[in-house]
Amino acid sequence: MRSYLWLLCLMAGCGPVTAQITDSYLGDSDTDTDTDTDTDTDTDTDTDTDTDTDTDTDTDTDTDTDTDTDTDTDTDTDPLPLKWSGTRYFDFPELDCEDEVNGNGVEILKEDDKEEAWSGCSDCDHLFYVTMEREALCEGKVPLSVEVYRGLRFDGSRTFLYWIYQTRGGGWDRYELDSRADWNGTDLGYEYEGGSRDYGEYFVFGDAEIK
Repeated sequence: MRSYLWLLCLMAGCGPVTAQITDSYLGDSDTDTDTDTDTDTDTDTDTDTDTDTDTDTDTDTDTDTDTDTDTDTDTDTDPLPLKWSGTRYFDFPELDCEDEVNGNGVEILKEDDKEEAWSGCSDCDHLFYVTMEREALCEGKVPLSVEVYRGLRFDGSRTFLYWIYQTRGGGWDRYELDSRADWNGTDLGYEYEGGSRDYGEYFVFGDAEIK
């Protein structure tokens, strides 16, 4: 068969046979229609949102509550004066009279307006200014000093009671009424005696609360 074709070609005047293999045979028309549309879209949208919100709100409210309320209670106040409240009981034998009188007073401090009385009993522990409730005894027969000064002195176990008086020269002096008065810190008991041309000898017993 192949010899027949070859003979036929020679008779027809065919030129040399060349096999033409065109590019179209492969179906590639050399119109490079490369449709590779690179649609590789970078969708890596970095959504890594930094939510590290530094909420360190330093509310250091360390309030110094050391309110130094140390109140100085050392008021250095002067001592309050003691008060005298007492009664004297009188006995006048020659007048056949017994009577009594109450007296109230206050302690004289060394800075009081009556401090000059201290010059009459400088070694006394207490001085008192005492006012009597009346100025006479025994139905007016015996006059009585309304204002008197009394001094107390402590000497070991003994308590001395003095009458403090002002002399005619204007100075101050004392007269011992009882050298063994009874004293327990608040209650005073004492006794003394005297005499006068007008009403004779008399005896006195007294007590006083001092606080």
